[in-house]
Amino acid sequence: MSAPIRDRAPDGEESVDAQYLAHRRSATEEGEWPWPEGVLPMCSPGCGMYSCVDCRSEYTTVLLFEPNADEPERAWYVDQPGLARWLRS
Repeated sequence: MSAPIRDRAPDGEESVDAQYLAHRRSATEEGEWPWPEGVLPMCSPGCGMYSCVDCRSEYTTVLLFEPNADEPERAWYVDQPGLARWLRS
């Protein structure tokens, strides 16, 4: 399910910026794996996974977050090298 950029969706889905801040906060407060600065969760295919845009990268790489990995370093995968290509697909 994709999230609206700024406002809450009619179905109650939180906006991208609210989800980003919640992930950053929960990682700090609850001792979860740290959510990277500048990585926005755009949509969730389910099971706690997120497709995210890495705003730190030159081409806004799209990353897939897989929370079931055994270590934080293994939870992130490149889904598409750039946002434009991801949107076209």
